[in-house]
Amino acid sequence: MKLALFLSIVLVAGTLLASCSSDPAGQATTAAARPKPLAPGPATARQGLVEAVQLMLHRLDTLRLTGNRDQDFALIMAVHHRTALRLARTELERGHDSTLLAVARSLRTNQQQEMQQLQLATARLDNPAPNYSPRNAHDAFVRRNAAALDTLLQPIGALHGSIDQDFAALLRAHHQAAVLLAQTELALGHDGGMKQLAHTIVAAKKAQLSQLRRWQKTSRR
Repeated sequence: MKLALFLSIVLVAGTLLASCSSDPAGQATTAAARPKPLAPGPATARQGLVEAVQLMLHRLDTLRLTGNRDQDFALIMAVHHRTALRLARTELERGHDSTLLAVARSLRTNQQQEMQQLQLATARLDNPAPNYSPRNAHDAFVRRNAAALDTLLQPIGALHGSIDQDFAALLRAHHQAAVLLAQTELALGHDGGMKQLAHTIVAAKKAQLSQLRRWQKTSRR
């Protein structure tokens, strides 16, 4: 996935910028050059959130797709769900807002349940017949999935440095991508069980998206 590679480069650059500080002489010093790791705080929390997305893009870039839409939807969504769990863990460890901490706890439970359903669906569809080419950039399934992942670019570069604000922004982009991925399965998939799971994912993510939008609107006041 060329899009994932591009996004990964963007996120690596953002992470390096966040991890740099200036010494008295005005020279930049990276985190890797420091004798001690950064103490827990907003900078490292933000870096943890960005790295979660970066890791997802790397895994998607190296994901071995089968060429079957239903099977590949499950594989892509499983990687996507693991990212939500990493985001939730960072918020639970470093976040402060009670509403977002509740969102993170609920997310952790829901994502684990959906991942179990995805694993069962993947096992049931073992060795399915190919029905598209993952290398064909003009294929509707490939194009729509790339567009879904493109939504992850939206909050990058506009993060606030606040763990709660950044968690909400990245999770909102994450959920928007999940809805688009699931809607692609609903439009182009064939397996009834997988499409039912896609319906469940869309409903769950839209509910949390509404909650996140309300929180962001209130927090800006």
